[in-house]
Amino acid sequence: MKRAFTLFFCVITILLFSLSPAGLLQGLQTNVYTQQAREKQQQYTGNLSLWHIVSFKTGGQSGVSYLRERIRYFEQKHPYVFIQLTAYTAEEAQQALARGEFPDLISYPLGFFPDPSVFCPLPLPNQLPRNLRTVGSFDGVCYAYPYMADAYTLSIDQDMFFDQDIPLPADIALDDSALSQLTDFLIQTSASPALGDTASPMAEFSLLHSYALADMQLRYWQSCRTFSPDSFWEKASPCLLAPAAEILKSAESSANPLSLQTYTLRGYSDLCQCIGVNAQSASDKAAMGQAFCASLLTASAQKALQALYMLPVLPLEALYPDSPLHAQAYHDLQKYGIVPNTFAFAAQLQQPFLQLSDPAAKTLLQKIVSTGK
Repeated sequence: MKRAFTLFFCVITILLFSLSPAGLLQGLQTNVYTQQAREKQQQYTGNLSLWHIVSFKTGGQSGVSYLRERIRYFEQKHPYVFIQLTAYTAEEAQQALARGEFPDLISYPLGFFPDPSVFCPLPLPNQLPRNLRTVGSFDGVCYAYPYMADAYTLSIDQDMFFDQDIPLPADIALDDSALSQLTDFLIQTSASPALGDTASPMAEFSLLHSYALADMQLRYWQSCRTFSPDSFWEKASPCLLAPAAEILKSAESSANPLSLQTYTLRGYSDLCQCIGVNAQSASDKAAMGQAFCASLLTASAQKALQALYMLPVLPLEALYPDSPLHAQAYHDLQKYGIVPNTFAFAAQLQQPFLQLSDPAAKTLLQKIVSTGK
């Protein structure tokens, strides 16, 4: 009897499925649509404030213009969400923070915030190369995403070298031998290097990470803090250590055009813009802010950085066909580059400055590029 009942139940079930697939499918679709509608209703709608704190130059389109464009794309995909962008210098942002102001989203230069607790946690950015994933982390938790960077470069006034029949390296990517020979010549001539206006207080570390320079050579490059970029553009200094974007902008506006040769410095860069979400935001608002942060790490958003002549942090192909210098700098950042942890870097900026030739300098470099502690 039990076996007959089981057989009867199976037959009825098969008949129901065969005779009414449309009804079952409609029920499933209704459940899916209901769930999607419920999730949409739970999403945040309203205004989000975004600060963009500017500390280093872009080489083309401005960072503000770039963010406005990304906001427009994001708002198209998220109806009834409106992001209000305000640009600040670092000093203006500090003053606003001192008044108790803090936006929902904040785009800031590496090292601006020493305390990760002002940000809410973000999903780990596993789409980034391994050497950049911990830039915004503290104790294994991600609080900020790096989304664009620049690289340090070394620019040479070729005329000062040609006048003395000194050959310059042909490859725009300086290796150990080329940089060492170049440094030795500069030391012998007592010619002092200059440092860019937008270089960070630790810009010289770009010469420490990937190059095996002698102590005397490191001390020479440390002396670049004595001379402003004006001394280079006015032909008083033969070389300039500066961000690539600063070189690009300055060369365009210089009243004294130079016979310029610019080389990339592989490895270290602290020229990085990060973005995070206010830790005090309500959960739905924070989720929408996280979605905007993630949108800056999409392939389309990263490719758009070419208009700024800034370096994407995402691995991409066929970038900067018109600029071999930026193509090389991007390649070096992805393959060799290290960017300091933003919170460890902020803490170090508050400490006494180390000389590059100090044995503790390499230990410090290893510390600030690891996950913040």
